[in-house]
Amino acid sequence: MSRFKKFLLITLALFCLAIIIGLGEQARKTSNKIEATNSLTQERKYQEAITQLESIRNEWFNKTFKTKRQDIQDKIEFNQKLMEDEKEYSDGLSQIEQNNLQAAKDLFSKISDDSPYKEDALTKISELDQKILTQLAQGLNGTSNQEDSEREKKDQGQIVDESAQKRITELEKKIQELQQSNQINPDTSYIDANAQTFLSATAQIVCYLYPEYNEVSLTASGTIWYNDGLYWVLTNDHVLYEPYYYNDACAVVIIKDLHKAVEDFGNAVATNDILLYEIDFENYFYSNIPGDDLATALIRQTEHSPQPLSLLEGVALKPETENCNKYYELNTPVKIIGYPATGSVIPTITEGIISSFEKEGDVYYYLTSAKIEQGNSGGIAVTEDFSCTVGIPTFVEIGEIESMGRILMLSEVEISDFLYAP
Repeated sequence: MSRFKKFLLITLALFCLAIIIGLGEQARKTSNKIEATNSLTQERKYQEAITQLESIRNEWFNKTFKTKRQDIQDKIEFNQKLMEDEKEYSDGLSQIEQNNLQAAKDLFSKISDDSPYKEDALTKISELDQKILTQLAQGLNGTSNQEDSEREKKDQGQIVDESAQKRITELEKKIQELQQSNQINPDTSYIDANAQTFLSATAQIVCYLYPEYNEVSLTASGTIWYNDGLYWVLTNDHVLYEPYYYNDACAVVIIKDLHKAVEDFGNAVATNDILLYEIDFENYFYSNIPGDDLATALIRQTEHSPQPLSLLEGVALKPETENCNKYYELNTPVKIIGYPATGSVIPTITEGIISSFEKEGDVYYYLTSAKIEQGNSGGIAVTEDFSCTVGIPTFVEIGEIESMGRILMLSEVEISDFLYAP
């Protein structure tokens, strides 16, 4: 090979190398430019980030060689979504100012998980739920001056004869509206035959409390039991004491078929797969043992929702005194069933173990690692295989965020004795 040809080959090789190095350097600069837009995103300057990214995409080098094309497009779409989230958050605040609470809640619900506004949006959704319930409470019963006076007299120990039927009738309608509006098609695939027995017997207790403050409570749970031809709701005493004391209306919502309730709530009511009864406070009984947070009350048919109590056959639990008559040891797996205050359409199940024991007064409680949310109080704790009752879960707040799970020790033998005692 002549010296001239060698020179040409070397020159060509150097030229190609220069091109490769140049392309690599240009690609590196493109990457750096793309990374530089991250700070704009973090500063919530989404439109500015989008403009810079589009400018990078339109540079001759990137258009010709399509360098980082997909990365650029992904970042543009990411910033566009964050910008939409920011607008939805701002619009949600505006709707709150105009007192359009449901519209605000809907806007906050659309905010994506990647948005810096997500955590605050979740907080506001929770606050809005309370405000919406308060508005419903105002619709249920606006307290007149006369009612205020009567409540005052009752607080002083005088008995006031006031009918709760009007409130329970309105409450029944609101329960259906609230549960249907909160329906989010939860997964019911976990429900097997054994679980269904306890889930169907777990009721949501709905009470209208403190009408002078326009507050409504949807935060309690209970279980339905059958005893000698009568149907009882078993729960914590702290759930029933206040509405009993103030002569307020309470109802129990029982979902016989959870699958149908999720598929079509309205139709499930019409087909008696969702049942609604009133708590009869004339037949309310509580344990007089110190520290025993246990109570029961009869349930009865209501005028607005004339579903016979016979529909509870096969739903209400019956104490199994032969096989469910013991206490449980440390590390025993347990499951907690109840309706959390977050507004679940169907009862939820949380799992844990018995981690310790505690005595209060003359009764014992299990301490558990299972999550017990506010609203689950009064529900039921069962064994891992859904064969026996372990006790009654109670929410105990120990800080702004954490909560300690306590379960009132209660075998089905003791449940049977307590139900027969009245």
